[in-house]
Amino acid sequence: MAKRIILILIALMLSGGTAYVANNWLKANKRTVQSGQTIAVKPQAELQILTAKKDIPIGKFVNENDFAWQSWPENFVSDHHLTKEKFKIEELNGRVSRTGIPAGEPINIKKLVSPGERGFLAAVLKPGHRALSVNISSETSVSGLVYPGDRVDMISSMTIKNDEDSKDKRRVSETILTNVRVLALGTSLETESGKTNAGAKTVTVELTPSQVEIVSVSAIWGKISLALRPLAKDEEELQILIETGDIAEDGSPSKGDSYTWDYEATEALVKSASPAGNTLVISRGNSSVIIGGN
Repeated sequence: MAKRIILILIALMLSGGTAYVANNWLKANKRTVQSGQTIAVKPQAELQILTAKKDIPIGKFVNENDFAWQSWPENFVSDHHLTKEKFKIEELNGRVSRTGIPAGEPINIKKLVSPGERGFLAAVLKPGHRALSVNISSETSVSGLVYPGDRVDMISSMTIKNDEDSKDKRRVSETILTNVRVLALGTSLETESGKTNAGAKTVTVELTPSQVEIVSVSAIWGKISLALRPLAKDEEELQILIETGDIAEDGSPSKGDSYTWDYEATEALVKSASPAGNTLVISRGNSSVIIGGN
């Protein structure tokens, strides 16, 4: 009898242990299956924000071609970002970058200043340059067809006397500077579409400090005229401009190296000044030419 009881107890213990081991094994396999399952994550909402399409240097007049809309996680969009649903990209045309903006960077409106805002002209100027205003007229400014952002050559036309009492006058035109950037005509930093700057009395240009002195003294000696330069320097650059609408950044102004005396412009002036039997001495630089005489 006692032996039977012992066998029953042993059987119960074995069955209980087997059940315990089986239960732990099932739990372990259940965790493995759960960890291997793919949990579906709800897609995060995105907004379209404005970014720089290409590198924008400091002082650049920007337009809509400089920017692009980029998808951005909604949770990371701040009040400084410009979103497509609230902002029109056309509103940036004519603004100037206060700082350099690398390609792909979200646009902060505070980094762009618009015409009329304080600091606009200072933002337009390149580092190391100055803004100088010069008196002009319709005849000396290509009939008002020069616009802010254009490049011009500056020509000074002067009348020179040998001395105060002399009746003899010498007239000369000299290209004093080339490749000068126009910043403003009159008080206008931009020109409305379809209009000209024919009524402007002054032109504001971008110059280095030494060039400011050259133009200032030239304005005292004579009249300053503007000669409009082409957008492209050569046929290759012109083709790039036509195809892409983009053009390489132009450099700083440089000093002119040409001049023309009055007698070089017309032969009639030389003949009228040299009747038969007389001579006319023409001086240019360190050389002199004798015209006429017997």
